[in-house]
Parts: sequence; structure tokens; C-alpha cells
Amino acid sequence: MQIQCAQCHDHPSDVWKRNQFHEFAAHFARLQDRFVREDKKFVGLQLVSRPFGEHQMPSKDNPRKGSQINPRTLDGKSTGARLSDKARREKLADQIVSKENYWFAGAYANRMWGELMGQSFYQPVDDMGPQKDAVFPEVLTRLAGSFRGSNHDVKGLFRAIMNTEAYQRQIRLGESLDDHLFFSGIYPTRLRGDALYQSLVGVLGALNAGKPGPGRGFGGPFGGGGGFENVFKREFNFDPSTKSDEVEGSISQALMMMNNPAINQRIQAKGTNLLVRLLKENPKDADALGALYQRALARRPTERELKRSLDYITKVGNRAEAYEDILWVLINSTEFQTRR
Repeated sequence: MQIQCAQCHDHPSDVWKRNQFHEFAAHFARLQDRFVREDKKFVGLQLVSRPFGEHQMPSKDNPRKGSQINPRTLDGKSTGARLSDKARREKLADQIVSKENYWFAGAYANRMWGELMGQSFYQPVDDMGPQKDAVFPEVLTRLAGSFRGSNHDVKGLFRAIMNTEAYQRQIRLGESLDDHLFFSGIYPTRLRGDALYQSLVGVLGALNAGKPGPGRGFGGPFGGGGGFENVFKREFNFDPSTKSDEVEGSISQALMMMNNPAINQRIQAKGTNLLVRLLKENPKDADALGALYQRALARRPTERELKRSLDYITKVGNRAEAYEDILWVLINSTEFQTRR
């Protein structure tokens, strides 16, 4: 639920008051981050729990002055001003996931529906609240009620959503990014970083980026911070609360897919990799293209795609090189990088 507008003033379009924002923020007043260094080098941040200290709500007239605020949840329940930092945050977590908090079941059902359908009942997905409008609120109410009544059975929630006619409809695009389809079809969304990485590994095999280093590879960060896999997943991570981030990728993401050495190395028809085996097992180009499309996009090429690919292979004159280009195009296509 977005309540950041209440940080400086009462929310203009919802019920949240300024003091409610700071009462919620007070749960984290004793948390502090500090630098972590190894061999005199910065390696990250560590959260430290302080034994004392309370949140100060800045004065509207003089931001340098403030008044002490004790922690409370958004429904006004106290989580213990005298409790330790860990105890008060554990109590907050318990109250958030409690069956008495109907917003939790609603938020979870809304988010999972959005993950599977491409669009949620509330847009953006976390823009919920007592005075916010939802698409088909009756459906969300029944879905959240079922989830709540099942003691938050996640598998049961997924089973319920996937058995709906809405989930089983065809994929459709709206006229614009803000166009809600009212669940007349599934809206295609970008794959998250971990899913896209696994898709690449499924097509190309293990991506060996070599020894991690501090520099940046072509088209994006490369090396440090846990190796290529973690760097790739961080690069392609996005905030589902921001619709533009969910639908559109960034320039650095596109460049990483197009130019990264680890990826391009696996695309080349060398040694015993995918293309070498595929071309050897399928001497006829029509069969080889069918196998390549099946591997990359889980479908066979259309007649138009088949003809264009065959024409391109003839034009290039080098079979291996032509297939490298076609595979490069497939993994850089919107279809490959989109959940469908």
C-alpha cells in the first residue's frame, strides 16, 4: 500500500494521516546501516540493531525539530514502545500477516493475480487503500476471502487462479501501457531476472563468464558482486509497482543481451555447444530451424519466419554463421524475454 504521500502531509486521496506514516516508520527507528569492509575495501552494508532510540516526526514549521513517535500499525494497534528493536519488528510482522488484517490477504491475492495475469485488480499493484478503485472488486474480495479462510494456502490460491477462464484465455496487448484489458486476456509481461537467466541457460547451456572482475562487460555490469549470474539477475530486476519498468526494458539491459561476451560465446557454433549439435543432427535447414525455434521459443517457426530464415541462410553462404545470427535474433526478441 502506497502511503508515502503522508510523509509530509495528510494523504490527499486516501485516509492516511501524517502521524500514521510516522507511527509505522517508528518500527524501524533503531535500525542503522553501517559499511562493511574487508582488507580495507568496501564490500557492502550491514544492518545493525541499536538498543535504544526512537523515531522523531519532523515539525512542519521547523524540520530541524521533531516530536517522538511511538510505533503503531496503520490500524492504530501499538506494537510496544518499550520492546526491543527485534521484538517490536517481529510483533509488527505478526500483525501484518494476521488473519485479522484483511489487507494482507487482499494484497497477496492482488499481487499473485497480477503476476499470473499480467495485470492486477489495482494498478500499480501496490496502489491499494480504502479509497482506491479496483477492477472487479467483488472478484478480489472473494479470492482474498478464500485465501484468508484457507489459512493463507499459497498453492490453493494459485490453483484457484489457474483454473479460472480468465487465466486460460489468449494473450492480448492493450492499445497503450495504461490500457487495462479487464482480464479479457492475459497481458504479456517481461520475465524477471532469474527467470530470464534460466531461459538463457535452457537455450545456450551454462554461461561461463570466466573469473569475476571489478570492471564492466559490454552492455552492462560484468564480473564482481557474485559472478555473472548474480550481476545478470540484478541488471534485469525491476519494480512491479512501476508499470513502465514492468513492460519496457532499459538500454543497459538491451546492450547486455546483444553484446555480452559470455552470452555471445555460447551463441557461436564451436566445440560441442547447442548450434554444433543442432546442425549436425539436422542436415536439412527446415528441420534445423524448427528445432532451433522449439529450443528458443517453444514453438515452430511460421511459414513467413521459415522463408525469411531460409533466404537469409542462402544469402550469408555460411551455414554456421547464419544460424548464429538467427539464434542471436531469437534470444533478443520480445517473445523470448516476455512471459507468455
